[in-house]
Amino acid sequence: MTSSNRLRICCIVPAYNRAHLINEALDSVTAQTRSVDEVVVVDDGSTDKTVEVIEKWGESAGIPFRLLRQSNRGAAAARNTAIRATDAELIAPLDSDDVWVPEHVEVLENAFIQHPELVVSAGNTDRLDSLPFFKRNAYGEELFTQVEYDELQDGLRIIRGSAFKSLLKGAYIQTASCVFRREPACSVGLFDETLRSYEDQLFFLRMSRMGPFGLYMAPVTLLRKHDDNTTHRRHIASHIVCAISALEKARDDATSLNLEPDELAALQETLDSKIGNATERASRYGMHPLWTVSKELFRRGYRQSLFNPKPFVRAMIYPRGDRGKLQQNVGKS
Repeated sequence: MTSSNRLRICCIVPAYNRAHLINEALDSVTAQTRSVDEVVVVDDGSTDKTVEVIEKWGESAGIPFRLLRQSNRGAAAARNTAIRATDAELIAPLDSDDVWVPEHVEVLENAFIQHPELVVSAGNTDRLDSLPFFKRNAYGEELFTQVEYDELQDGLRIIRGSAFKSLLKGAYIQTASCVFRREPACSVGLFDETLRSYEDQLFFLRMSRMGPFGLYMAPVTLLRKHDDNTTHRRHIASHIVCAISALEKARDDATSLNLEPDELAALQETLDSKIGNATERASRYGMHPLWTVSKELFRRGYRQSLFNPKPFVRAMIYPRGDRGKLQQNVGKS
C-alpha cells in the first residue's frame, strides 16, 4: 500500500473503570500491522486508576495520542466525544475490554481502498475468554452467514440488497470489529446518547442508509464478556427496554431514512416481536427485571403484551431467576 492511497484512521476508545483491562486493549492497537494515525481515549468519569493506566501507556505508545476526560455519560457519549475530536477520514472504535487481532486495521482499511463507496467495513469476532453461556463466535457465526452478499477478492463480501433489513435479524456487526467513515457517521447523528445499550444497532441501521457495507468472515476482534458488560443479567431489564427504544427511534426516523415499504414493514415486525417477547425474556432473570420491564411497557402503551400470565408465574416460582434459563446468551435477541 502506498502513502497516496493510505487513509487517515483514528482509533477511539471509551473507558470507564477499566484499569485492569484497558492496557491489554491499547497494546493491541500498537501491535497492528498497519498503525493507526491517532488514538483518542475518552475517560467517562472513572473512579479507579483508569486514567493513570492510560497516561502511562500513552508515554510509550509511539502513536499520536490524546486522553480526554468527561463526567460519566455512557459509552455512546464517550465515543461521540472522541469522534468530534478528530478529523480522520475513518473511525476505528475499540472497547476498553476487547482486543484487536494484529491485522484488524490493515484488513478493514483495505475494503475502503478497494471500494471507496463503502461506509462501513466490518469483520467477525471471536471469544477472548470462555464463559459457558456465550457462543465461541460472539453473537454466532450463523448471523454472518444469513446475510446475502456478493463475494469479492481477498475475502471481502459486499452486502446485497437491504443492509437495513439484514441488520434487523441480529447484531452481526460489533462496534469494536468495524471501521466506518466519519462524515456519514456525523450526518446520521453519531451514537444515540440516550441509550445505554443497543445504541450500536441503531447507529448501524442509520448508517445502512448512507451507503454499502463490506464484511470479512475472519475474526478481527476478540470480545470479552464479564460482569461489567451491559448485557450481564443485572442490566437485563435496561437491555430489553433499550432494544425496544432503538427500534422505536428507527421507526421514528423512517421518513428521514427514506425507508422502503418492505423495510418499514420488517422494522415494525421486529419491533412487535421484541415487545411481545419482552416480559417472557425478563422473567428468566427474576421478578425484579420482569417488574421493571412491565412498568415500562405499560408506560409506553404496550399493555396487550402484559396479558400473558406465564412470565409472571415463572417469576413467582423463580423470583431470582430460572437457573436453567440463565445459560442462554443474554446478548442474543
